[in-house]
This record gives sequence, C-alpha cells and structure tokens, in this order.
Amino acid sequence: MKQYHHLCCCVFTCSKKLVEGGQVAMQWELKNTWPTKITSTDLKSDGNEVAVDTLEMAHEQLIITNGS
Repeated sequence: MKQYHHLCCCVFTCSKKLVEGGQVAMQWELKNTWPTKITSTDLKSDGNEVAVDTLEMAHEQLIITNGS
C-alpha cells in the first residue's frame, strides 16, 4: 500500500558539489513540495541489474542558484 501525505510549507534543497574544496557548484531549492509518484525497479534474484528508485515531486516554486 502506498501512502502519500500532503506536505505544506516544505522546502527541499538539493546541492551538487562539483568544485574541488567542497564548494557548492549549483543548488536547486523547491518550495511547498510533495511527492506525486514513487517507482522502483523490479529486480530478479538471478539478475545483475542496478536498482533505480524514482521519486517525482510537485512543487510551487523552484529556485536554481549557481555556486559563488
């Protein structure tokens, strides 16, 4: 059973560090975010695939900033 709960006033921030020294190269901030779909890979016991989970999210605002 899948359960989704509406999240109000939720801020999701994802930063990607691509520069040496640990500086943030780019940052994505999603405001008022909630999950809309979650999918997983069907794995077989005798297979060698890589597991991939996907989380799709709806949001009311997206702010993308470059590192300083």
